[in-house]
Amino acid sequence: SVWVRSDSVGIVAHEVGHCFGLAHANYWDTAGTSSIGAGTNAEYGDSYDNMGGGPTPAGQYNAQAKSQIKWLPPEYRQDVTQSGLYRIYAFDQARLNPARRYAMTVTKDAQRTYWGEVRSLFSTNAWASSGMILGWRFPSGSGSNVQLIDTTPGSQFGKEDAPISLGNTFSDTEAGIHMTAV
Repeated sequence: SVWVRSDSVGIVAHEVGHCFGLAHANYWDTAGTSSIGAGTNAEYGDSYDNMGGGPTPAGQYNAQAKSQIKWLPPEYRQDVTQSGLYRIYAFDQARLNPARRYAMTVTKDAQRTYWGEVRSLFSTNAWASSGMILGWRFPSGSGSNVQLIDTTPGSQFGKEDAPISLGNTFSDTEAGIHMTAV
């Protein structure tokens, strides 16, 4: 249970997320030197997620969090284990179609799993509305929720352009993982 002294829908949604067992949605902060290199956990850093300070209603819980609380069952997720072309749909909608996949996961190693998601409610952010937001679940360093990954480190836009934009590729050369938004 939770006690909230606020009439803010965003604060109530955030605190109810804690009641569901969700941790804060954070950000992997490399100080702009790389996407996934040496860095630190930035608490509340996922600006696309209500558990990280994202706006209401666009900043819904991320796909991994919705999966964790069983709002996005495993059959609606694409677990990628080999190269290929995979389509995912925006998951921030009222009704899910069983024939579609709304998130993708790619296992990096024993500690980290990438989560890719598409959102439709960030219409004022061209990168988020037409790209794939990427994070990783990194229990040892992120409090058991996804950390947002900035796929354009060092850009003048900071985290605002963090998603993989159409036609661009994110690469984890260490793990041999490459993702291109098409």
